[in-house]
Amino acid sequence: TDGLAGMPDLILIGRKGQGIVFAELKTAKGKLTPIQEARIAQLLTNGCEVHIWRPADEDRIVKRLSSRLP
Repeated sequence: TDGLAGMPDLILIGRKGQGIVFAELKTAKGKLTPIQEARIAQLLTNGCEVHIWRPADEDRIVKRLSSRLP
């Protein structure tokens, strides 16, 4: 993303039925900044799907990105 402080690194827009996913990418020990925490809270409050993904989450990432929403 570009221009709005604290926005997650990725906004993934899926095919029909796959939804929109906001994803913040962090290293294994990386921490969210206060503005990132606030932006994620704002997105969640508005019903958005938001993830904080780390390298150890690879299996969950693949599963989510290859599935459709109910």
